[in-house]
Amino acid sequence: MKRISQSLFALLVSGGYLLSAKLTYAAGICPPGQFAGLCNLKPEKAGGMVQGVITILLILAVVVALFFLVWGGVRWTMSGGDQAKVQAARSSIIAAIVGLVIAFLAFFIVSFVLSFFTGQGLGNFAIPTLV
Repeated sequence: MKRISQSLFALLVSGGYLLSAKLTYAAGICPPGQFAGLCNLKPEKAGGMVQGVITILLILAVVVALFFLVWGGVRWTMSGGDQAKVQAARSSIIAAIVGLVIAFLAFFIVSFVLSFFTGQGLGNFAIPTLV
């Protein structure tokens, strides 16, 4: 228990030290060459990146769920009346529909939570800064 409390104290002290540092110390340093585009990354622009990542994940989840839905339908039609194959295909279709519903619910829950707590949707979400 003593070791856990010491580790927690060290984590809090180092976290407080890192959070108290000003972010503007490296503002004048911009890498030359192909990494110069990194200077354009700002915390205010993170909302667009978060929106892009969430949208890509939603599209990927929908494509995978639709693939499994179609694959379950093909397996059902190719089962030839075998009850075990029909049951396996049915469970695949049900799992694909449940996955599709979960993907859309997750997207809508994230959108609702962001709009409720920050007053902004996914399109104009900005990460708060300590200034």
